[in-house]
Amino acid sequence: MDQQSIASRALEVSRRNHLAFQEAAALSELGLMMVSRERYAEAIPYFLQTAVLAKRLQAHYLELSS
Repeated sequence: MDQQSIASRALEVSRRNHLAFQEAAALSELGLMMVSRERYAEAIPYFLQTAVLAKRLQAHYLELSS
């Protein structure tokens, strides 16, 4: 299983189990993967979703990292 598949699976599991922090971490990881592949437009939705969750969780360090 490749890194993107693992992160996508983590996102799916976290959403299914209502684990908002883990969901934000998975989204951020997926965004970073897109950036590392120079797929910037694909990274934006992941980072925007991370920012929304981080704000809701008051996890400002997640907002800054995404």
